[in-house]
Amino acid sequence: MSTPSERVALVTGGSGGIGRVVVERLAKDGMAVGVHYAGNKTKAEEVVAAITGAGGTAMTVAGDVADEQAMNAAFDAVESALGGLDVVVNTAGIMILSPLAGTRGRCQTSASRAKVLPSGSWNQAIRPPPARAVIPLASCSSWS
Repeated sequence: MSTPSERVALVTGGSGGIGRVVVERLAKDGMAVGVHYAGNKTKAEEVVAAITGAGGTAMTVAGDVADEQAMNAAFDAVESALGGLDVVVNTAGIMILSPLAGTRGRCQTSASRAKVLPSGSWNQAIRPPPARAVIPLASCSSWS
């Protein structure tokens, strides 16, 4: 559990890429961090181990950001284990390993699933007291 003065963040997609960098920076700045992952628990555990090894507070939390029940469970887990929730950063995303020209809208559809749908789910999932900041980050990548 975080200390009463420690602020708490949940970073979706926090196990890799931009999300990991965000998690590491928030932890360096003294925040307790929920490291969210959808498919790679091992990577999320590595991020948490690095943070706790440096004296920070962190935990892993799983779920599909487009699944309201999964995100309700994620918010509950972070609030219960870390004592609240002040900041949510949505960096969850996908990378399609094919040329962008050949994706035929899959990239945009998947990006919408990870970015647009959560906004509706999260309006209900973030219960009083609400997070003080909700920060969505979006990108769409393709291997070419």
